[in-house]
Amino acid sequence: MSQSPPTPTSASPPFDSPKADVILRSSDNIDFRVFKFILSLSSTFFEMLFSLPQPPEEISADTETMEGLPVIPVSEDSKTLDAFLRFCYPCNIVADPVLKDCLDLLKLLEAAKKYSFDALEEKICKDIIHPKALEKDSLQCFAVACHARLKNEIAIAAKHTLREPLIPACFENIKFLSPSELPLSATEFNTLDVLQQHWWGLL
Repeated sequence: MSQSPPTPTSASPPFDSPKADVILRSSDNIDFRVFKFILSLSSTFFEMLFSLPQPPEEISADTETMEGLPVIPVSEDSKTLDAFLRFCYPCNIVADPVLKDCLDLLKLLEAAKKYSFDALEEKICKDIIHPKALEKDSLQCFAVACHARLKNEIAIAAKHTLREPLIPACFENIKFLSPSELPLSATEFNTLDVLQQHWWGLL
């Protein structure tokens, strides 16, 4: 006997509003009650989605609803979706989230690209090469830029990594990268190592 799917759980405030007009359901079965208007202002994807003509009632009857609201399943987990929506909402309603984990940052960047949230994508790209971020952990910034294929950010972060030794401990920060995502050939890696040795020799 097949098991019935788990009952969705409501998201935390402010994404549990009884006045919401649409529900986004995360991949881990959390329902976010949100407003089409707010999403449309931030994301051209949602703006186009919500402006499409509504199907006839006999067709839309197969579409899942919850308490009269349409349910839109998304591939993002609840942590990523929560962060994404907090950037969509005005700052006087909810504060922007603080992202410290590079994997969380990557997931959010992918969501920003997927849903055409250009302002958020631009913000994340700037955050990756922010002087404070580069000073704190340039190798992690480099890894995030590589994974996201951000050429300009890769170049800037790579220059800052010259100040850090290429030792195995450093690679804990880029363990999530596959070999194909590292834009360094063996020759380029050796050149980077030589440049680093030269840098440290000048200090």
